[in-house]
Amino acid sequence: MVDPTIDLARKILDLVSARRTTQFTKREAFHWVRSCVQKVNELDRPSEILANHGYIRETSQDHRGLGRKPSPKYDVNPLGLAQNTRKAHSSPLDLDSAPFAQNALEVPAPVR
Repeated sequence: MVDPTIDLARKILDLVSARRTTQFTKREAFHWVRSCVQKVNELDRPSEILANHGYIRETSQDHRGLGRKPSPKYDVNPLGLAQNTRKAHSSPLDLDSAPFAQNALEVPAPVR
């Protein structure tokens, strides 16, 4: 049985790859998969999985003044898009593999 969180992470990555986008917001991702989720916070864990595997990273945003803070924004690892495009034709996305390109986004290594 496939974990629904992993399945949603794969779906988001497939949509990012199909759109060939380099950045997206959590709000945009919610609109892409709104048939699968009911609340935006259901994207927290799939986004975390994609970030932990080096496919995306959250970018910092300044928020000044009144009003709601902006939706979290993510940068897409271009090497992740290339890998996902190649695998899309032959096999399903492997989110269980080790992070493949920490250097591409200059993501610091996890502290253990």
